[in-house]
Amino acid sequence: MIIIPAIDLFDNCAVRLFKGNYKEKKIYSSEPWKLAEGFAKNGATLLHLVDLNGARNQLGINEDSILKIRKTTSLKVQLGGGIRDKENWLITIKLELIVLFSERPP
Repeated sequence: MIIIPAIDLFDNCAVRLFKGNYKEKKIYSSEPWKLAEGFAKNGATLLHLVDLNGARNQLGINEDSILKIRKTTSLKVQLGGGIRDKENWLITIKLELIVLFSERPP
């Protein structure tokens, strides 16, 4: 069994939305890379990130946190949220896995 920890990012913070409502969210950390470091120290090798800003067509807002997670951990990163085509800026971060999806045609 592989357990994959996940961090949802909104405005460079680790959050959890209440029933998908962006107005009702709990902030777990303003330093999500520290959460990622904790997962790595506890044996995780893969991290699933969700760019909630990106999912709302606000790409790039969480770039600093994503890059810091890449620089401070050895985790392989899977990223989803707002990635709708291969030209997206996120490709330049050299992630191992990308979730590509759109509810509407790109």
